[in-house]
Amino acid sequence: PNPAKVIVFGTINHTVPLRDGQKLTLSELFSQIAGGNPSANLKRVELMRVNPETKRTEILRRDVKRMLDLGDLKEDIELKDGDRIRVQDKLINI
Repeated sequence: PNPAKVIVFGTINHTVPLRDGQKLTLSELFSQIAGGNPSANLKRVELMRVNPETKRTEILRRDVKRMLDLGDLKEDIELKDGDRIRVQDKLINI
């Protein structure tokens, strides 16, 4: 079986393995990997997750910068196997 993982792509490219029983939140992930790229737009991070009931991909937008800078974790979310996280460049406004 394939190991559980979360994929980060875009301005930051990173694959994060999840060990059995490991709990990792979006803010915890970015506190580990975000420091290396100052052009990453952490104010508009997109978490893409397949809904197991509908089989549709849902996109959740989160302000990770606010989580990290201010400790505001009310929108933090626990990551799951198969989650994909897109981080765009600060210069791209979509």
